[in-house]
Amino acid sequence: MDSINKNQISSEQYFIGNPFWSKVFSLEDEQRSAYLDTINSLPENIKNLMYSVDVAEIIIAIGEKNNLNNWQINRVAIATAEIMSAQIPINQFIPNISQELNLPIETARAIAQEINIKIFSKAALHIKRLQDKRFNFKTRNPKPEIQNPNSSLKKIQRQPIFPKTHKPEERIVNLQKQIDEKPKFVESGPKVEGNVVDLSS
Repeated sequence: MDSINKNQISSEQYFIGNPFWSKVFSLEDEQRSAYLDTINSLPENIKNLMYSVDVAEIIIAIGEKNNLNNWQINRVAIATAEIMSAQIPINQFIPNISQELNLPIETARAIAQEINIKIFSKAALHIKRLQDKRFNFKTRNPKPEIQNPNSSLKKIQRQPIFPKTHKPEERIVNLQKQIDEKPKFVESGPKVEGNVVDLSS
C-alpha cells in the first residue's frame, strides 16, 4: 500500500505519524517551548507540512509497507520533523533511521527516499536553505570557490591567446596550456535535485 486516503487514519495514528506532534510528545516540558519557537520561525510551507494530516497518512503508509510497528513509525515521524526544522543534517537521515530503528541500511534508504519524494519535495528549496544556514553548507554561488589557487582568471585574461612572436604550432601548444589551467569550480551542501533534496550531502 503506497498511501492512505484522507481521513482514513484514526486520531491515534495521526499523533503517531504526524511530524510536529511526534516531536512535541518526545520532549520534556522545559524543551517544548524552545521547540515551538523553532517551529514558529519556519517558512509557512514547512509549517503546513509539519501539521498536515496528509503527511501523517504518508508516514503511516510507509511504515506499514515496511512492516514497522507504531513505535518505529513514530520515530520516523520524529526524524522527518528534525530534517524539516534543520535540527539534524540531511545526510544523517538515513543512518539515523537505520541505527535507531535497528533496520538494514537498504530499508532505511528506501524509507528516506520515499519521504523525500512524497514529503520533502513539497518544500525542497526551503528545507535546503534551512539546512545550509544551520549546518554552514556552502551553497551554489555566482562566484564559486576556485579549487586551484595557483590558477588565476586574471592571468588567463591578460595573456594573449596568440602572441605575435609565436609560430602557428607554438600557438596551439599555448592555447592547450591555458585550457588545462582553467580553474575548476566546486559546490557542496544539500542540493535540490529536481523537486527533492539530496540526502547524501
